[in-house]
Amino acid sequence: MTRTIRFIARGLFGAVLALPVTATDAGAIPPSTGLPTINFWRDACEMAAHADDPAEMQRVIDATVFIVEPRALGLNPDGSYYVRTRPFVDFDGMILSPDSPFYGEQAIVFGGLPGRSGFLVGPDSVVTTPHGTGFDPTGYCVLFGYENGALPDGSCVPIDPTRFPASQVRVIDRYDNAGLTLGDYLVAHLSEPVPDRPFLRVRRSGHAEVGDAITLVGHPARLPKKIDTAAHVIGLAGNGPTAYLDGDVPLAYPVHSIAFSSGSPLYNLSRQYVELAVMTGSCGVFRPDQGSLPQTHTLVSDCGPPGPLNSPIKTFAPRIERIVLETAPLSVRNIGTAAAGFAQPVTTYTLVAPSRSAYAAAAIDYRIEMAAPVIGEPDLSLLSSVPLEGSLDAGTSLSFDVAAVMPPGQACGVFEREFVVHDLTHGLSDRVHQTLEVAQTVFDADRTVLEMAGIEQPYVATRTFQIRNLRPAKAFIRVRADQNWVTIDGVSGSSGGAPQTGLTIGALQSATVTIGLAVSANGLALHTAHQASIVVSGADPACTLTPDISVPVRFTPGTLQFRQAIDATVPPAAATGPAPQLIASIEVDENFCVDEVKASYVFDHESGAFETAAWLAESQWALQRPGSAAWMPLWDRDAVPACVPPGLDAPDDWCYLYNTKEHCDFGTPGHNGRCDTVAVGDTRRPPLPVCTPGSGCEPFAGRIGKPARGTWTMRLGDRVVDGVSSQPRIRGWSLTFRGRAACTN
Repeated sequence: MTRTIRFIARGLFGAVLALPVTATDAGAIPPSTGLPTINFWRDACEMAAHADDPAEMQRVIDATVFIVEPRALGLNPDGSYYVRTRPFVDFDGMILSPDSPFYGEQAIVFGGLPGRSGFLVGPDSVVTTPHGTGFDPTGYCVLFGYENGALPDGSCVPIDPTRFPASQVRVIDRYDNAGLTLGDYLVAHLSEPVPDRPFLRVRRSGHAEVGDAITLVGHPARLPKKIDTAAHVIGLAGNGPTAYLDGDVPLAYPVHSIAFSSGSPLYNLSRQYVELAVMTGSCGVFRPDQGSLPQTHTLVSDCGPPGPLNSPIKTFAPRIERIVLETAPLSVRNIGTAAAGFAQPVTTYTLVAPSRSAYAAAAIDYRIEMAAPVIGEPDLSLLSSVPLEGSLDAGTSLSFDVAAVMPPGQACGVFEREFVVHDLTHGLSDRVHQTLEVAQTVFDADRTVLEMAGIEQPYVATRTFQIRNLRPAKAFIRVRADQNWVTIDGVSGSSGGAPQTGLTIGALQSATVTIGLAVSANGLALHTAHQASIVVSGADPACTLTPDISVPVRFTPGTLQFRQAIDATVPPAAATGPAPQLIASIEVDENFCVDEVKASYVFDHESGAFETAAWLAESQWALQRPGSAAWMPLWDRDAVPACVPPGLDAPDDWCYLYNTKEHCDFGTPGHNGRCDTVAVGDTRRPPLPVCTPGSGCEPFAGRIGKPARGTWTMRLGDRVVDGVSSQPRIRGWSLTFRGRAACTN
């Protein structure tokens, strides 16, 4: 049932964005349709009719606050406050359509200072997100209960901002943000406690589980409190090799946040923990109304694939006072096989009652509830003789052992098991989770493009990549190609089909796979890019947790590149005697006729030390092909052919310099400055056209039709003594050939 709220326009000032909203991919996960509100994003006053656990949702609503600059409040003669508001009819310069959700509600005016949402984590402590060291909330006011009211008949009544109780306002007198070394978090301490409000637990260990019910509660656009009523954890993100298995950042859908939602708690209703405080936007988007004059916008739910809204709060949790019973560990992934059992057959759990303080109780009553056994499946069993119900004095702990039991002959699978520890003193519970993983295949593989190259036929190029078994049991892996012009570990396709092979990889070991070119590759069109994919998958899909991994392969027949790292400084020109030269060679081991060749040189230097374009005027380069005593001049500034760049580009920069990252990949460590690449033989970087008669040089065009096999040597010299440029360091050089079948010249 839709709950109508009537709003009266008040206030004088406009709202301004304080939090950039992250754009999302609108088409990936479309919002739900046919709902009475915006994709389960509702007013807090609708909680009773739309929350699966109204009591727990009410706890989050009551603990969520808005942190606002003092100028937004005024004092009434009776000691209450009036809150300066204005109707939510425009936002950040946008005129809102009357069809926008929450249209006309009373939004707190924006006085120019960055207010934000937050939540109680103790009677006198509030957590929010500072977004940088410059945010100092000292002196800010904290509003409790800025929300529309719920009436007994289920309807809602708008908040009266002209009479806001003084008992629901506190002032921040100090704060701790840990120098932002523990994430985008800040805990603010209030001038006096709020004993009549619940506070929220923050996660200190473990992680959410996929399927957990989630809500996001806050004050988007400085409005009365809003809640998400149908969100769940649909995945986990993290920095490990298999984030969807080992991650600890919950990905929640659908949750909504816009400007001023910063600091809102992403609260796990299933586990009674704050997982994180919102740092970035999600789902809520102001969409222009097509054809409207003047232009109006409508607030819509635009949810793409969910991403992390902040780092987990557990990193920052040590800065927050401990008050309630703590259980550790909360999350265990236990891996095993039917033959060997579980890697962690026994887990020791510990219950800790925090040390006595102003808010930590003298004792905490607890109760442990083990789940009924599941016959014929892996399960948890309490080993220790500990009292399942009792009391822990402040500063004491209780440990007990729980065994993971493997039935004989257990088939592969993933089995989720839990038991519950109740904090009876505070009315909270820990659902302690173990994931029992039996004989599952989990792997990772290199995903870098495998660039094949070759001119001489039959093509002999090979490339390798690695597959890593991430579990302590043998993995059976299938590797297959989607094209028959590649080989896998020397195996070609049969009867015109693409090749495939099977691998057995030892526990926590890796295997190297070699991709080559089959005989059929000889028939591929020359100088054309061809693509293939190598697909890595578990041999038994029912026992594999990792999705298939695709490794791309590219091959352009008739093109071949040779690279050589140098990492040496060009010697300076000598005042007398022979000019010193930097000389390096590349060995070409294929037999083909050269149609084109491009030489590239990669220069590295500290910023400001010299400019490559300037040094070009002071250098000479030459290339010597196999079987020739003469040198081909590659560069001489005095003889460079004319090159007219487009636009306002400098001639040297356009005609002879690249600045692309891929050319700066010679693997030499310690280079922190710029990288420039000079290439000759390129279509827009023409080579020197002629040689001076009697100079012993060979025209660059003279390499056409000559055999490539053998040693190609380059020399590079500085020709100006004490020139304007300091000496560059050469990272490396490369020769890129286009050619055709074997030469007899």
